[in-house]
Amino acid sequence: MTVVPVEGLRRTMGSDALLTDTLNRIVKREYTKSELKESPGLMDLVGSTELLRLRDRLAAADLMLVPVDFDVRSAVGHTFGLARFRLFDLHSGSLIYENSTKLNVNLTGDQGVLLMNHLLVGYVRSDFDRHFLKAR
Repeated sequence: MTVVPVEGLRRTMGSDALLTDTLNRIVKREYTKSELKESPGLMDLVGSTELLRLRDRLAAADLMLVPVDFDVRSAVGHTFGLARFRLFDLHSGSLIYENSTKLNVNLTGDQGVLLMNHLLVGYVRSDFDRHFLKAR
């Protein structure tokens, strides 16, 4: 599996308006539950040329984990967090799965926000590990 370093991807996105537009369309696309059951693909959304270009710009990565929603807010003595993400197969363009979580901690301010960010990122990683990297 190819892992693309985030630093290089940020530079690429900052200088490539077409890539940014493609990723924005992927993130902004909302799917119904029935559409998710049919494993929608990137081909219908961005087309084969853009899918090939996306794969090329992502260093020929096999999978793309995309944050769709990531929100952290503090209120009433708690910090609330939401993470929703999608995993795509960049060879076929198919959506492998979409998942989300909502969490809260009883801390506010910078400490609560920092803790919530760590918890949400940790959840996304452990969810991916549980589904795709566990020993069989």
